[in-house]
Amino acid sequence: MEKRIRLCHVTQTHSWDCGLASAQMVLKFYDKDLSRFKEVCSNLQFGHSVWTIDLARIMIHYDIPHAFCTVTLGVHQGYSNKRFYKNSFSVDETRVTDLFDTAGTLGINVHQRLVN
Repeated sequence: MEKRIRLCHVTQTHSWDCGLASAQMVLKFYDKDLSRFKEVCSNLQFGHSVWTIDLARIMIHYDIPHAFCTVTLGVHQGYSNKRFYKNSFSVDETRVTDLFDTAGTLGINVHQRLVN
């Protein structure tokens, strides 16, 4: 059974922040105070390189129950040559791998699977 919800649209402010805009749409749906959203993101220290596990951390910060489903536990090596990731890939790989290694202690419920 399909369930649909209405979300308030949040426009991206940069070419790289589609995930952050999507996260804000979810947070608005749950009536979360976004006045400190930029500060929260700054404290999570992902900069302009936002990976899906960073979005899961944002949801944890705002106490949004969720399951994080992913095919790759960590970074997909195929991204290493993508223009967007190329300059920061090695740093991102270490950071993201560490986050996956500690996901349970961070409260992130990770499932390695496809979502249909």
